[in-house]
Amino acid sequence: MKSFNKLAVAISAVGLLTTAAPTFATPVLTFTTANYGVQSLDVFGGFDWNSAASAVTTGFTGTTGDITTTTYWANAVSIQNPSGGNFLTPGISPAAPLSGPTQGWEFTVKSTITEIVTCVDVLCTQANFSTLGGVFDIYYQDLADANLLTGAGITNGTKVFSGAINPGFAGTFTNVGAGGIGIFNFTGNLSYVNAAFVDTSLLNTTAVSTLQIGSFTTAWAAPSNLPGAGGASGAAISPDDLVFQADGNQKFNRIPEPGTMALLGLSLVGLGFARRRKD
Repeated sequence: MKSFNKLAVAISAVGLLTTAAPTFATPVLTFTTANYGVQSLDVFGGFDWNSAASAVTTGFTGTTGDITTTTYWANAVSIQNPSGGNFLTPGISPAAPLSGPTQGWEFTVKSTITEIVTCVDVLCTQANFSTLGGVFDIYYQDLADANLLTGAGITNGTKVFSGAINPGFAGTFTNVGAGGIGIFNFTGNLSYVNAAFVDTSLLNTTAVSTLQIGSFTTAWAAPSNLPGAGGASGAAISPDDLVFQADGNQKFNRIPEPGTMALLGLSLVGLGFARRRKD
């Protein structure tokens, strides 16, 4: 009978552990557009940024130890639904008639990332990049006005998210003939979430983008200016800067539901009790 009781307690504890697997609050992104009214997106997963966006890197000389600064900016082409199905495209409401207004709304992002370079070969035709830090900001604008070529219309509107980029491996880039291709990624912690847009707490974010240059670019034009403050066009891009086509996606990770931690604690108590009974 004692063995049976031990087994029953152990099975109960394992069951509690299974039940205590993290569950996450479902974020809902809500905003009001001029032409389509209130948009309430459940489940909100993140943004698919424009494949014709750009990243501009300064400070690269092709030497290991180079400290570079990369500025990335884009407008969203869709809002992601992590459960699959349709994406919501800026300016188009699921309930809007096809003959309705075409004036769109938009989300835009600007991030600035500091990195250190490690060359893989002597000529640095292949290089790895590690993030030292950085920041990002995401804005909502009811009237779409982003200009990816001049950098205008990127930093205006209402700020929805801000965050700090974590240090760590960021990606790699390889020159191939007259072009080159690579990838960068970063994780970041959110320092600001606009409660008028998102009805639940979000903890952090992950962003990934391809990088293309030269013959590897597709349906893209090189920008002339960086984004400035307040939606203005900023400084002109120098001929010495590296200018990449950047096609990014960004997701947001949720904070576990409060009940999850309580269940986890209960499961650990159950396991401890099972161990004491065994001893």
